[in-house]
Amino acid sequence: MHVEPGGEGEFTAYNLLLNQSVEGLGRHKLPHGIQFLEAIEKVSFDLILVDNFMDLVARLYNVDGEDVFCSYPNGEAPAGFQLGERLTPQSAAENFNCLLRYLRKKQPRAMIVFLHFPVNNYKSLERKQWAVAFQDSLVVPASIDIQYLRKVAPALSRGREPQHFERKVYKRYAERIHALMTHGAKGRMRLRRSEILGKYRAGEIPLATAMKAFFG
Repeated sequence: MHVEPGGEGEFTAYNLLLNQSVEGLGRHKLPHGIQFLEAIEKVSFDLILVDNFMDLVARLYNVDGEDVFCSYPNGEAPAGFQLGERLTPQSAAENFNCLLRYLRKKQPRAMIVFLHFPVNNYKSLERKQWAVAFQDSLVVPASIDIQYLRKVAPALSRGREPQHFERKVYKRYAERIHALMTHGAKGRMRLRRSEILGKYRAGEIPLATAMKAFFG
């Protein structure tokens, strides 16, 4: 596939497609970085973070029989780029199941944390429902931690995309991951209890359910 370099921004078509190619996978704008498939074999990682931001919003183009992500204004995609439909939540979840199992196999000692982006800021009910269905369909090995930030105040979002946050939100993610890395099983218990309290305070579960989950 030939793509003209165009501009130098990280979201130009050239850079987006290069980051999905065999030679550029995972390098993005790091010219001295190691290609992902090589790094996962040769480097021992302490922590691997995986998120599903793009799967909540993106559709893929089919180009020469390959499915790729790229960003083109309406009607400006090159000839031969056929825009497909969004994945179903179940298909997207199964893709992540495969990816996370692959990472665990290749990096048995790494802490792997999957970050499911908050859904409450979406104006589209369909997209919210998609994200919830994805969450319900995601089944991963017990050795992989899943972190949800279900509620993010709109004021903490940045720009046009509700998944781009102010520093406070990333700080919450960092605190959770630090607790997991520092305290292990105790950290997981603290996070679990924090999630239960959050659900109760938000009115998502009654007190009896919260007490049973908290002390169960």
